[in-house]
Amino acid sequence: MKKDIKTTSFRDLINEDPERKAELERERQKEAAELEQALASGDELLYVQYDEGYVCQKLKSKVQKTETIITKEQFEEISGIAEVKRQHGGKRKGAGRKKQYKDKVKETYEIERIEADKLKSYAKEHGISKNQAITEAINRLVS
Repeated sequence: MKKDIKTTSFRDLINEDPERKAELERERQKEAAELEQALASGDELLYVQYDEGYVCQKLKSKVQKTETIITKEQFEEISGIAEVKRQHGGKRKGAGRKKQYKDKVKETYEIERIEADKLKSYAKEHGISKNQAITEAINRLVS
């Protein structure tokens, strides 16, 4: 028998408990006031990366020796909040099939159907592409 599992989000739990919601709001306001006060007294807000690879913003006075200070660009890239220009279609880095040959030339030849079938079956039998089979045949012919 299948049991129905009811899931509840953290936001729903907080909205159901007005006291907890008010307590969290007070904590948020307190943290914001502390941050504002620290910045007003000359402390800086830096971007930090932990040993595990996580990133966050932290006051300079609270940065520990095991944490690495990084740039804003690094922070945005690692955290995934960097603005990515999205376009429809077009060339994208790393997209598409990888090239098999570095200096490839397109040529067109006509061959009989029976030879084309032989080429196809040879390539399939040996687990290679038709291009690789043709290259193999040419290399055997001229060497």
